[in-house]
Amino acid sequence: MIFTILLSILSLAVSSDSSEDYIGNQSPCNIVFNGIDLETKNHRIEIGRAMIFQHTPTEVKNELQDGNLIHVGGQIVQVSNEAALHLNIRIDSKIAKDFYGSVEVGNLLKITLLDGKEIKLKCYAGSGGVPTSDKSGFIYPLGYTLEKKHLKQLAKLEMDQIGIQWSSGYEDYPIYEIDFFINQIECLQNAQNSN
Repeated sequence: MIFTILLSILSLAVSSDSSEDYIGNQSPCNIVFNGIDLETKNHRIEIGRAMIFQHTPTEVKNELQDGNLIHVGGQIVQVSNEAALHLNIRIDSKIAKDFYGSVEVGNLLKITLLDGKEIKLKCYAGSGGVPTSDKSGFIYPLGYTLEKKHLKQLAKLEMDQIGIQWSSGYEDYPIYEIDFFINQIECLQNAQNSN
């Protein structure tokens, strides 16, 4: 039931794919919603989306004149006491689906912390990619389960890299916003304490 609710919230993230909406507010703590969801009647806390990383594979750097190929933003959403990481991966290529494929339910997201410890999250909402509004690329809205033990670990240490399991294979990405989880979890705790 809770994951059905999280899936419906995740589907809203695809409705807007402009760069500003996609990246999200970069303020340290942006609580988008904290209250009873009128549709589900459950308590929901939604932290604003923030950029996690951007990436361009070295093989295509010369072909891309401006910008990056891959843009990844995310947010933590909690419904009742179940937390999830919502990722929005935008790939600025018409052939993204041919190259990357999809992210399936059950695929893993591996987060490597600066101390070398690894945290593996399981995908509960996969995606085959949704065309951007201008048809120049694809957005992959994804949902990953965040258990309480994950929240405790991620609240303490910065990230070093994220590994995404695509249908075409596994790929690691360096992280630029290494304190993404620390900031998001602090906001989540602030929202919980204000109730």
